[in-house]
Amino acid sequence: MKANEGELPRFHVENSHPAIVSEEIFDSVQAEVARRKELGLRNSSAGIFSSKIMCGDCDSFFGSKVWHSNTKYRRKIWQCRHKFKSVKKCKTPHFYENELKKVFLKAFNQIVSDKNQILSDCEVMLIAFMNTAELEEKIRIAQEKFDNIEKLIESYIKENATSKLNQKEYRAKYSEYLKTYENEKITLETLQNLKIERKIKTQKIKDFINKIKENDALITEFSEELFFATVEKITANADKSLLFAFKNGIDITSEK
Repeated sequence: MKANEGELPRFHVENSHPAIVSEEIFDSVQAEVARRKELGLRNSSAGIFSSKIMCGDCDSFFGSKVWHSNTKYRRKIWQCRHKFKSVKKCKTPHFYENELKKVFLKAFNQIVSDKNQILSDCEVMLIAFMNTAELEEKIRIAQEKFDNIEKLIESYIKENATSKLNQKEYRAKYSEYLKTYENEKITLETLQNLKIERKIKTQKIKDFINKIKENDALITEFSEELFFATVEKITANADKSLLFAFKNGIDITSEK
């Protein structure tokens, strides 16, 4: 067997067999992988707040440590990973994990207390994100241009294989086609990524709405599921305050 490197037409077939995971889950995972790669993060299962808390001083992520691990005073703390790695020490304090959970409850309960207005705002955002007609048309046009230049290149390769073309002219024209191909590919991938981002944001807002609707009263116990469904990130400040960026776009500052 030999890989098809342009000698024969190639076809991309969608929905040819049942997916192992849903498209929504796949897109969400790809977005998270891209986010971690951009931030220079590795996959981590160090705890519920891993890759969630950012230092307000240096924008580094917080990491966890265990103090007095073999004693009855054992406590898990979170602090900036670069706190002691640079000449200028970050002024952000460490936080006990139990404190972070309590502050989250406080911040989330502020949302619950203004539930109706927040849900109304979320519905408006949801409608905007779900309206993808214009984006879909741009993707269709970009896909058509990409397919056309791909076919043109394949046809030109076949022509060169069966005819006595001037090789200097062939290489020059082939390079021109290839440059157009790469530009069209970037345009198409950019639009497709934008579509994925829109879908992910839509799902985040849907999850957020569902969690808000599930909680009619103020919550008193920390829930990992609720935390992951509602919080995008937390910024720790030097004054010991925490800024919670929720997935519906709301920012709430709570004191330690």
